[in-house]
Parts: sequence; structure tokens; C-alpha cells
Amino acid sequence: MKFFKQICGIQVPVLDDENFSMRILVDHSIVESFAQGGRTVITFKGLSN
Repeated sequence: MKFFKQICGIQVPVLDDENFSMRILVDHSIVESFAQGGRTVITFKGLSN
């Protein structure tokens, strides 16, 4: 498995009456980030050798 450094960002709307939440799932080939219960999602796929 070969990963390349990649920087990615996005604004996540957080309402006044809620806290910021983030869930990150790591698999053999994928990293997924879910903010605010899935309101914002970013997915990275690794490359196999």
C-alpha cells in the first residue's frame, strides 16, 4: 500500500447550539472523515503497489 501526502480542507457548518463532531474511519485502502454526523464527508483512497 502506498499513500501520498495530500492536504484537503472544507468548511464545516456548525450551528450555534451544537458541538463540533468528527469521525474518522480507516480501512486497508480508504480513509474517510465524517464531520457533523455526515453533513461533510472527505474520502481518500490508497494506491496498491
